[in-house]
Amino acid sequence: DHRIYFSGEQFVSEEKIDLDDGQNKVKVIFKGIEKTLLIEQEPQFKMHLIAGITVISLLLWALFALVFFQKPFVERISFSIVSFFAIFIISAFILDITGLLSALSFTTAIILVTVVVLTLFWKNLEKSIQVNEFSPKKIVEKSSPLAILLVAVIIFSSLTYHFWTPTYFSIFTSFYERQSHLIAELQSVPTTDPFSFLGTKPFGYFSGYFFINAGISWIASTTTMQSFAIIALLSQTAFLASAILFFRSINISGKKSILGALLLLLGVFVFSDVLFNIRHVVANSFMILALYFLKKHKTTISAGLL
Repeated sequence: DHRIYFSGEQFVSEEKIDLDDGQNKVKVIFKGIEKTLLIEQEPQFKMHLIAGITVISLLLWALFALVFFQKPFVERISFSIVSFFAIFIISAFILDITGLLSALSFTTAIILVTVVVLTLFWKNLEKSIQVNEFSPKKIVEKSSPLAILLVAVIIFSSLTYHFWTPTYFSIFTSFYERQSHLIAELQSVPTTDPFSFLGTKPFGYFSGYFFINAGISWIASTTTMQSFAIIALLSQTAFLASAILFFRSINISGKKSILGALLLLLGVFVFSDVLFNIRHVVANSFMILALYFLKKHKTTISAGLL
């Protein structure tokens, strides 16, 4: 990975090499000068895939089935996923500010949060089962063609579409995906920004999306591309659920609210974001849910927190 920066007086070159766990022998040759280095690479923390997916699933289930069990179905979906994203972002920012951020510390924090949520709200399990009796027959009966179409769009755009594209990012999103990959690879926030065209400078641009993508990669031991697909599925679901809630809050109810969400999805910028710029979809989920709270509760406190 070769980069050259111009400081105004001289060129500064950086070479990046991949090391194996344990001792590595590196030979450097420059202008006829040869030097051999022995570099020790400590094994990086790596969570087992099944264990990681279990933690993520448990946290989402706890939020959906235990914390928000009294809410209507669409609200439970929106609140649970947005809360899930918020937990990831807040945990990462706190760890980063305190200088403790690493793959191990972040994974530990999310596991602890999951355990705390399960412990505090486990008492709601029986009530949740009684209030929300699961019946496939009822779900089929209540499902409208528009709702089925909405689910199909989410599955296609998040899990299927990029099988036919050369890459899952565009020229507008490559920076964000590369930064997410960099944080996930280093298992911490870098001190310098190697993607700057103005020369090496301190890493100063932060986005909650970086931590969501890297966080899922750390917990589930997935690549950032696989994490992108997971985030796409969750964020699109949250975005459309939040949109339906907002439309219902302004008296566009029933099937019309689902149709409104579909029409919103067909907007040029929104649709391109759904396919490529998942960072915006996550942000829009927060924004539309905030508008829903503002309209429903007539207060800026809950909306402002989002």
